[in-house]
Amino acid sequence: MLNKRTHILFDQEFWNYLSKLAKMNDTSVGDLVRKAAKEKYAIKTDLDKKRKTVDSIMKLKEEYQRKHSKKTRKKESVITLVRKMREERTQHIWNVLKK
Repeated sequence: MLNKRTHILFDQEFWNYLSKLAKMNDTSVGDLVRKAAKEKYAIKTDLDKKRKTVDSIMKLKEEYQRKHSKKTRKKESVITLVRKMREERTQHIWNVLKK
């Protein structure tokens, strides 16, 4: 329901153009102006919301990857350390057995 009003001034030439356009589309000048305002500003607002949502999702993804990669590096370094310790232990055992 339309319940807010505004007063817009147009020059005569543009008013004539809008009037003809409204008649061709079987609508009113007010409806043309409302549709134009929605296309110009409402869609931009929706796009801004979508962009902000996508940006926040991308930040979360980057943060997750950053945290996950640190864990993976730590896990890999622990695994590497354990392998080295096992190799050293095995080498030590072989050295003791050879004597």
